[in-house]
Amino acid sequence: MKKETSLSLLDLAKLSSFNGLRFVNLPQSLQFLFLKRQFRVTALSDKSDHLARFDLFERLNRGGIALSPQEVRDCVYRGPFSNLISDLSLNSDFLQLIKVQKLHKDDGTIEEQVLKFFAYLNWRENFDGSVTEFLNLYMEHRHKETKTSKDRAEFTATVKALQPHISGPMLRKNTKLTPLNQFEAILVGAAEVLRKNNVLQPQKGWLDDAQLTKFSTGGTNTRAMLKGRIQRASELLLGAPVE
Repeated sequence: MKKETSLSLLDLAKLSSFNGLRFVNLPQSLQFLFLKRQFRVTALSDKSDHLARFDLFERLNRGGIALSPQEVRDCVYRGPFSNLISDLSLNSDFLQLIKVQKLHKDDGTIEEQVLKFFAYLNWRENFDGSVTEFLNLYMEHRHKETKTSKDRAEFTATVKALQPHISGPMLRKNTKLTPLNQFEAILVGAAEVLRKNNVLQPQKGWLDDAQLTKFSTGGTNTRAMLKGRIQRASELLLGAPVE
């Protein structure tokens, strides 16, 4: 059905002089320019698959300041679990444990570390080496859930339990930023130790352990490397000798 009236331009911040104008009111040169160009329209319904939405968003996310994968997830998978991740990324005990570059403080990097905690702790048997796809699938798996109190309690207890064993942010010797692959393994390892009602009691120098470093550097995004660093982190947190 054809509209009886054409649409008007509204709320233009940069070209405010065009506000209130319809197509027929625009200068002839602009009308001609629009008529010569093709416009693509992509429609997504509320029934659209979330993974398809993420893929589409990524394809369109090319101009200006591009969003990070975690920022896209926050748009695509809105719900209680996404809100939990945002809330926990502001946890003061957690923030004392992690140090990232200034440019990564507001681009979803910290929120993604929270997501990795839950994904690797509860779902890592599904990890096949593609971190972005794995995290997307986990968000798809969790986004409809409404009960997140147990998740919140476990994350909060884990970061609080690590506080006495890490002075300031988690750093290796001669590093100025937190090595995130090692950090994720320590968080997950600590949670698994606490699930068994064991006490965290790492020995001095445990953050520079040779095995933990080996599994946390180089080609880290494989199932074997992930398993290796989490297992070694758990051993160290239980008091294994440092190598």
